[in-house]
Amino acid sequence: MRSLLVLLLLPLCACGSLSSSRDLRNARYVVTLNTQVVFGGETARCLNDSLELRADTLYRFAFADIAFIERPPNQMGRWVFGGLGLPLGALLGGITGLAIVSGDTESNPKAFIYGIVTGAIAGTVAGVALWERIDSDRLNVSTIPIPERKSRIESFIK
Repeated sequence: MRSLLVLLLLPLCACGSLSSSRDLRNARYVVTLNTQVVFGGETARCLNDSLELRADTLYRFAFADIAFIERPPNQMGRWVFGGLGLPLGALLGGITGLAIVSGDTESNPKAFIYGIVTGAIAGTVAGVALWERIDSDRLNVSTIPIPERKSRIESFIK
């Protein structure tokens, strides 16, 4: 049974889908091929009719084989926007908690505390989601006309 599993997983490792999938969150560029195999890398450059992606190894893909090129959001921005969302969400949650108890925290002090905690969590999640929306970008290579592909890809990866 174990040898059967190895035989099934070996082609995936050779394609790079398993070896590169753990590094996709830290990759600066993520290339998805038409066969749905995904590669991640730190640097990319265009050659004549292909894209060269460098990670631990060097990959080269023909433009016709590429479905998407993505730039995932960087990790530092997630921390910054999540950190900014935490106090803002706590403030709004506290105000909402006070509004629920009509300004009288003695009658139900837990509503104020629950509002702060819930607001802080929601603010952090919203800040991270906002950063991912702002900083990520995706280029659909397969829909670009063939004569324009090289110039559009070069402008995307710079």
